[in-house]
Amino acid sequence: MNHHFQVSTANHILEQILSYAQKGFTGKIEIEIGDQHKTAFYFNLGFLAWGTDGIKSYRRSTRHLIKLGISSEIAVAILYQEKQTQSLNCEEEGSFVAEEYNTLVTLIKDGLLTKKQIQTLISNYCQELLFDLISQLEHNRTQRQDWQINVYLGERPSRSSLIPHTWLCAFDLVLQHTREFYQKWIALEIPNCSPNQVPVIQHHKRLSDKTNPKTYEKLVSLLNKKYTLREIAVQTKQDVLSIITPLAPLIKEGTIILQSLPEKSSPKTTTKQAHSKLKIIAIDDNRQTLRILEGIVKNGGNDFTGISNPMTALPQLIETKPDLIFLDLIMPVFNGYELCRKIRKVEALSNVPIIILSGKLIDKVRAKLAGATSSLQKPIVCQQVEEAIKIYSEKKKESALVSEPSRDLIMEGS
Repeated sequence: MNHHFQVSTANHILEQILSYAQKGFTGKIEIEIGDQHKTAFYFNLGFLAWGTDGIKSYRRSTRHLIKLGISSEIAVAILYQEKQTQSLNCEEEGSFVAEEYNTLVTLIKDGLLTKKQIQTLISNYCQELLFDLISQLEHNRTQRQDWQINVYLGERPSRSSLIPHTWLCAFDLVLQHTREFYQKWIALEIPNCSPNQVPVIQHHKRLSDKTNPKTYEKLVSLLNKKYTLREIAVQTKQDVLSIITPLAPLIKEGTIILQSLPEKSSPKTTTKQAHSKLKIIAIDDNRQTLRILEGIVKNGGNDFTGISNPMTALPQLIETKPDLIFLDLIMPVFNGYELCRKIRKVEALSNVPIIILSGKLIDKVRAKLAGATSSLQKPIVCQQVEEAIKIYSEKKKESALVSEPSRDLIMEGS
């Protein structure tokens, strides 16, 4: 059963949502502004479960996970895995809300986030949505657009997963914090300013004249046209107000300007380069490491197979004939050196690049004698893995060119 209400002010909208929460509502409350913008909040027994503004913002999802101490590599890997899972689920295909929500469930199951962290994440995420909603409502107030609340009883952010309501947030506290933040934000008196915008230095000389060399150097490093105010706040471990307040005078005078940054539609760490697809296998008894590697490898457009049991690795390697192998050094039964030697004894695998992985100091001489091609230190660094894949992708191309007879030679011999 759905209900629709026409409302007149931003405050009226917020009070309507609060009223539903106080009555123990379960379902979705959607705020519709004209024909363009929709923001929705999900409730379970009156507690705030999740929210969405309909924008596929992997940047935002990753930022909130990093804010809680989850590494960017793990965040990207988990989001990628949920994206793949949803694409196989006909009921929720294309549902970014389900992707994000199921990511939280995965983090809980894997023991990566505690109850308190989940509550903090939901609260922070929905505070941002509420702030952006209030800002848009106030901005569009003079345009006399129709605002409407749509209430969908029983609707959930995901059909396959559910976070217990005892892990969720009280909406009244989230709303209170959002209102307090909004009042401080508008007190800065910066017109058309949003935390989702990117600060860019417009006049370097003017900025240099107004600041000391150390401050100028820091601002040049931070305001590099890549990150929004919210992302800079996470990077520097500050709140957004602490970032924008000292910049406010510089923004008002035009020394620094704010620009919009288009959202990426899929979780990426770097732009994909055109290359031939590699078959990559990782052998590691740590499933979390395999998940991280899977996200990085598949995000680059390559095929990935993860093997957590080193005892079964050799038959799978022979069957798959991979182009590249990542091999953990410390594992039960076999260590990386022993397994590497066994791999090299198989003729079909004798020339496959093997990269040893370890959180401890790697004996490079021993690794070389065992047949390893190179090594990487743990914890996994996304950029290093991508660079390694790029190197062996280019070597595969070169090898293919050398082994493939040129068309001119074929023509001459025909």
